[in-house]
Amino acid sequence: MQEASIKHIWTYPYTPKMNATCERFNRTLREQFIEFNELLLFLTT
Repeated sequence: MQEASIKHIWTYPYTPKMNATCERFNRTLREQFIEFNELLLFLTT
């Protein structure tokens, strides 16, 4: 993970305040994935 510059963030289980960071990151990834694939679909048609 260090070679790929991936930062491992630890949170306590079942604590929504702590997991908000993780959930926001997941949401951001999902939005970017959808946006990128929509762009690819647009460019290839």
